[in-house]
Amino acid sequence: MLRADTGLHRFARFFFVGVGSAMGYILIATALTHAGVEPWLASGLTYFAFIPVAYALQRSYAFRSDTRHRDALPRYLLVQAAGQTLSVLLPYLLAPFESIPPFAVFVGVVITVGVVSYVAMSVWTFKARFSPPTEQ
Repeated sequence: MLRADTGLHRFARFFFVGVGSAMGYILIATALTHAGVEPWLASGLTYFAFIPVAYALQRSYAFRSDTRHRDALPRYLLVQAAGQTLSVLLPYLLAPFESIPPFAVFVGVVITVGVVSYVAMSVWTFKARFSPPTEQ
């Protein structure tokens, strides 16, 4: 008997892919830094290297989408750009509140970007475009 694919299952797969990608990013960026690559360059190279991997896993595994790549990939890249923007903007906006520890700010960024990304990918990135039936 097949079980229904609920939103909770999809979120768990999304979370799994995200955590796996983050762990891979940390390990590879750290290894590159230990190998002599400047941290900012190691971070950027690793982040961009993980975009196609994360996209493929989110599309095929997490969301089980059959949305065409020409539709989904540009949307995915926009969601990634929005996430990067939020990851810079939120700490900047919260900087005047010195009572908030940086760790708490970063946890807030991870949660905010994760929720925004999940919602955007659920309702837009991996949602097939509606095509009304053609009349014969």
